[in-house]
Amino acid sequence: MAESAVSFLLQRLVPVFENRLNLLTGVESEVVYLKGQLELITAFLKVADALEESDEEL
Repeated sequence: MAESAVSFLLQRLVPVFENRLNLLTGVESEVVYLKGQLELITAFLKVADALEESDEEL
């Protein structure tokens, strides 16, 4: 009796946990992507700022 109850719970819970894990993995890859995009934007802004400062000196 207890074994069938545990088996039933496992059949129900394993897909839920797998789904949650897939969601977390997806979020992690999105965070990595966004971090890269922010690094590119930061580099662009540094170059733009340096160009603006050099234009003011002329």
